[in-house]
Amino acid sequence: VKPVKGKIIWVRIPKARPPMRVLVNYKRSRAMRLMFEKNSARLTQQAREDLEILAQALNSPQLAKARYLLSGHTDTSGSRRHNQRLSERRARAAMRYLVEELEVDPSRLFAVGFGEDPFDGRPVGRGPENRIVRIGLILRVDLGNND
Repeated sequence: VKPVKGKIIWVRIPKARPPMRVLVNYKRSRAMRLMFEKNSARLTQQAREDLEILAQALNSPQLAKARYLLSGHTDTSGSRRHNQRLSERRARAAMRYLVEELEVDPSRLFAVGFGEDPFDGRPVGRGPENRIVRIGLILRVDLGNND
């Protein structure tokens, strides 16, 4: 993740072929506190309800052509490696629910996990307040070698 200015950042999409990165405008983003059981990527009932509201907005005529990045974050209660994998699974779970259950076009969504890395520079601690999925508007997609 490379800061550009303010909260507009480049995010590399892991395992994309060809290599891909997206420019995300987090100035127009939503931090969603999608609740998960500890050490689980299974969506709670509240998380499903929140995603249903989000899907209505994403499927509205005003937003129907835009693309979004779902970024998963965790607290620090596990190892960095474990938290990275868990954040990826949580971001994919949110995306899967939006696509499979709520009919959001999958070509408009990307899911990435950031583990326990802070989004806004503030330290991350333990606790559910750090277990969020953030959605950001994608401004641009770059394909190819973008190291």
